[in-house]
Amino acid sequence: MRMNFSKYHGTGNDFVLINGLEQEIPELAPALVARICDRHLGVGADGLIILRPDAGMADFRMDYYNSDGQIGSLCGNGGRSAVQFAFDQQIIIEKNTRFTAFDGLHSAQIREDGLVNLKMAPSGNIQSLGENTWFTDTG
Repeated sequence: MRMNFSKYHGTGNDFVLINGLEQEIPELAPALVARICDRHLGVGADGLIILRPDAGMADFRMDYYNSDGQIGSLCGNGGRSAVQFAFDQQIIIEKNTRFTAFDGLHSAQIREDGLVNLKMAPSGNIQSLGENTWFTDTG
């Protein structure tokens, strides 16, 4: 299978990005994603992101895979990279966008200086584990 891809980075993390709106990309097996992300034998990346059509009110859906091939909820640096990629690929034309990921709806803005501000959806529940001890899933 041939896939067109781009490689972006955000604050020290790098990602393989694929436009799944322009080319049909099937669900990828974890072993394939891990091979692509391998720094010695593959492209090398901290994760792989596929942008797909969104069935709701968002501009696109972001499927994020960790470098081991497992699906992830959201990576902030990956989200910012995905928004810039969507703008560069003309998936979005406005500098304000909304997209969905495994963990819900997110919004972002491409600023005039070119930086991407990302407003992430609230993470799961915050749970108290005792006095001054809390647990939360940050994605």
